[in-house]
Amino acid sequence: MKFIFQYKTFDIKRYPPTTNKTLLPWSAADEMMISKVLSEEPSKKRILIINDRFGFHTTVLAEFKPETVVSRKSQEKGISKNLENNNISPVLIKNIPLGEIPEEKADIILIRVPKSLDLFKTYLSVGAKSCHENSQVLCGFMTRHFSKTMLEHADHYFESAEQTRAMKKARLLILKNAKGSAEKPEIYTTELALPDGTSVELAHKPGVFSAGKPDIATQFLLQNLKITESEQKILDVGCGNGIISRFAHHLKPDAEIHAVDDFLPAVESARANLGFENITVHYSDTISTFEKNYFDLIITNPPFHIEHVNTTDVAVHLFKEAAETLSESGRFLCVANRHLNYRTHLVKLFKSVNVLNENERFEIYECRHV
Repeated sequence: MKFIFQYKTFDIKRYPPTTNKTLLPWSAADEMMISKVLSEEPSKKRILIINDRFGFHTTVLAEFKPETVVSRKSQEKGISKNLENNNISPVLIKNIPLGEIPEEKADIILIRVPKSLDLFKTYLSVGAKSCHENSQVLCGFMTRHFSKTMLEHADHYFESAEQTRAMKKARLLILKNAKGSAEKPEIYTTELALPDGTSVELAHKPGVFSAGKPDIATQFLLQNLKITESEQKILDVGCGNGIISRFAHHLKPDAEIHAVDDFLPAVESARANLGFENITVHYSDTISTFEKNYFDLIITNPPFHIEHVNTTDVAVHLFKEAAETLSESGRFLCVANRHLNYRTHLVKLFKSVNVLNENERFEIYECRHV
């Protein structure tokens, strides 16, 4: 998708790629943030970018050598691919993992407000710690996604919070005078009930899927999960805080388990919760790096949205990789909302696709190569 700004043309694409041509890799809120930055003599400013999901801000502002906070492996790839698409050297850009604070304070900080307002609070904390007395933080959002909680979080970290007028149904929240809070990051807990009547408490960071309690689709999956004697190598895709891997380990303590997630706070949470020698947690947006036909059992509750946008692209790509990574005699288990109709995709990849169980909202697909 071509983005033209101040006589410059940029070729920006979503990553992962989408088959839906109506989905853009930026919004009107992103355009407002770029316009505001370019009105502030950016060549003389240090710029920090937070939550640049596809690399739009980083690419358009690359000549000013911004620093970008990354929280997803797919985000790193999206930034890299868009820089490459526009013939921009990646050495201009410095990526900083979420949780680390830049060594030098920034003059302008851009935050694309995420769907998770708990995660927004984390981004504000990073932004506040990166401010000096004259810094300003530009938070972009579509007006339909506005919440009073956004202002409450902003007031917690900044003395001044002002909203701009709406343009193309988007606004900026401009924050100044960081309060410099030294509070510890929030940690949520989820109680996981095990089949023997005991339970374990799992911790996870803000923004990790299903805060405070197990997701109801995952609960339904776990209620129906049984692991056979021959299923010795298990893969948990989109592991979140590690709830499925922890349950699988309880059912089969001697199994080799791998858990994968694209979101860095999820990976950090899962590693803290899964302290077993035979469980490995991977920070990745792909499972294609595993040996083909390696796993006896692959389990997932795949995402069907990216931020506020519903899309099956990520899940369908996952299904293709799972089909290649599953052993000839293995099983692929997927829980999903009924309306998504994943069967139409799964039957193209697996010889056998059955519904293991279903209720009024969810279906559990059991897929095999034989």
